[in-house]
Amino acid sequence: DVPRVNGQLAVSRAFGDKSLKSHLSSDPDIQHADIDSETEILILASDGLWK
Repeated sequence: DVPRVNGQLAVSRAFGDKSLKSHLSSDPDIQHADIDSETEILILASDGLWK
């Protein structure tokens, strides 16, 4: 079970769900990291990959 917005939406989306727009932000969380020869591992993930 996961937390939901207004008991309806489990994942925020950039488009749609206009009735929930006041509770959501379509701004992504972004992190920048330098990748060089010292980088041992890089993990790219989304909760959609794990469900």
